[in-house]
Amino acid sequence: MKKTVVVYTSKYGSTEKYAKWIAEALQADLFASSGVSVEQLQNYETIVYGGGIYAGGIKGVSLIRKNDAALAGKRIFVFAVGASQPDEEAIHEIRKRNLQGGLEQVPFYYFRGGFDVERMKLPDRLMVRMLLRMLRKKDASALSGWERDMLDNAGQAVDFTSPELIGPLVQAVEHDN
Repeated sequence: MKKTVVVYTSKYGSTEKYAKWIAEALQADLFASSGVSVEQLQNYETIVYGGGIYAGGIKGVSLIRKNDAALAGKRIFVFAVGASQPDEEAIHEIRKRNLQGGLEQVPFYYFRGGFDVERMKLPDRLMVRMLLRMLRKKDASALSGWERDMLDNAGQAVDFTSPELIGPLVQAVEHDN
């Protein structure tokens, strides 16, 4: 049985970047979620899954959630990538929303990604612009951390990805291996 695999779903590239860094650090196999089957994942002891955050959901995490019975006994780790600074309350909500039904104990990590409205596909671009209009109407003192980040970075391309951020996840995976 193979040791570790990193599987990811990435829409604009930040999650893929983190997945590659993690796979390299762990000397693990690497697959985009669209190119891997549950049968293939059963050949690994440890599965690291990563997806971007869209509307509070971790893109593609259903691969793990829907197949938790088939993946029973595997060490599973999940990371999510979002454009905002880490915010404990928001991270708690992301975990609660996405890692349920037997996955509550799965170790979860949040990494800051990037943001470039001009590179987004039209539906995403329209959603972001609508969100920004709503946020600009809010009282500044009522804005959450991620809402302030959105407003502060609106209209510019930003990339907050950093290979240093993967350290805790890599250490956790290597522990007991």
